[in-house]
Amino acid sequence: MPQYQRQTIKEFASFVRIDPTRSFISTDLGQAVMPHPIEGMRNCIIKLQSVGVSQSDIDLLVRSNPAWLLGLDK
Repeated sequence: MPQYQRQTIKEFASFVRIDPTRSFISTDLGQAVMPHPIEGMRNCIIKLQSVGVSQSDIDLLVRSNPAWLLGLDK
């Protein structure tokens, strides 16, 4: 969707690093012209790793915190 300005991965990672214990990452991908949500999330995680976001922070953002929000962490 070229009509929308995108953050660089470094800009996004700077927000992610503020407090990963109180954040999560989700996707709104899956529309007809967009990548599959799983592929988009995988791509996001790979890019976060490439700019040095730790695996433990990524686990919080995409696993632990969303599970807690949905009550699935018990």
